[in-house]
Amino acid sequence: MRSTFLFIASSTATFALAGCEKPVVNSARNQAIAAVISPPAVAAVAEGPVEVLDLKEDSAGDAIALITTKIDTTLTLGAWLRSHPADTVSTVALVGTPIHDLFCRAAVVKTRIGSHIFVRSALFYIPFPPKGEKLPTDTARIAEDNCDLRTIALASEQTDLPAAHALRDALAVLIDKRLGPHTEGLPLAAGGMRGASEGKMWRREGTSVVVGTESNYKPSSGGEESADTTPTKATTLVVAYAPGSGAADFDSWETRYEELHGLNAADRQALFRNVDSAVSWAAMPAIAADIKTVIAYLRARDENNPEQLRPRQVDVALLRALKAIHQGALSLPAPRRAAALLAGDVTLAATFATPGADSNNAIMRALPTLGLSFEQDPQGYGPYNPRAWLWEAYRLDSTGRAGRAAFVELLGMQWPDTRSCSGEEYKR
Repeated sequence: MRSTFLFIASSTATFALAGCEKPVVNSARNQAIAAVISPPAVAAVAEGPVEVLDLKEDSAGDAIALITTKIDTTLTLGAWLRSHPADTVSTVALVGTPIHDLFCRAAVVKTRIGSHIFVRSALFYIPFPPKGEKLPTDTARIAEDNCDLRTIALASEQTDLPAAHALRDALAVLIDKRLGPHTEGLPLAAGGMRGASEGKMWRREGTSVVVGTESNYKPSSGGEESADTTPTKATTLVVAYAPGSGAADFDSWETRYEELHGLNAADRQALFRNVDSAVSWAAMPAIAADIKTVIAYLRARDENNPEQLRPRQVDVALLRALKAIHQGALSLPAPRRAAALLAGDVTLAATFATPGADSNNAIMRALPTLGLSFEQDPQGYGPYNPRAWLWEAYRLDSTGRAGRAAFVELLGMQWPDTRSCSGEEYKR
């Protein structure tokens, strides 16, 4: 399922226009809901001007009470509108850039906290499929009857950065009185709040609250944002969210990153299994011990210490294995030769990606004598490894196990690479 996003810069906010499909919910019922409530105007709006919503003001609501109360995720859009009649229903959420998710509808209104005017957006989502799900029979009010509340966000008018920070701190004091002390130093930029260095957060069961500022940068002369630009204006944001909201990135991005990228002991042993297999397929005792020494170091290396220098004995073992492959592989049958080349190439590429005590000079000096050489990257990024042995392994044994393993490595390099193969070769 696909969704359409449109981000439009305006003088007051950055608008996110999203189709209301939710790809994580892949059921017949919810596909039917998505098909009906996806607004047909999205494509048309994307091609033409976007009108700023003419919002009413909610003079009766208490915005601080709203964001500090646990979100009722069973509350549908229809039920919300009955208790918030001043709200305007839209596919536009005026909440800046921190919520990059696929909500179904937004109920939007102006509200005040003291003398400050905010735009409040309540975001509703296609629900998770219930037990015994059935296709909806009434589609006239499908969004009102099915989409449920997950996020409430407040976005202030733009001010200068010191005033935005002062408003952020004042809001934190008000929320502290209701929810208790907050957590400082939340890295909001990682959660999607562009230009925010830190924020304040209240983690609670069922609903979490974040307060921060989002800076707007003045473009450089080239029209792009650059590292030395300084923020000219800022918006103060308050976001309350429940599980199932895209704003949950504030709370969970680091945990999810570790889940995706962190390696435990078992994971590390699984690294370079293709090399383990290739060494076995090659059946070259002269290279087995040295390749295993290098791979053992790579598996045990601390990824959180990228400046860790590779021991010299690892380079010695690698070069000894590469020389043995260069000297002995030509006498092997094609499948075994391909396996040896595969093992040597992958081990060399992985080792060269780590810093050595001699900055890899010993390896670079030895490569030409082995029929290998690194090229200079045409874009100036330094030495580029054309993976000559990997290509040769693929060509030697393209239908065998070593050739297929080489092909997988090539795909992992975002193959085809125009520096490595022609379009015609890729087609074959």
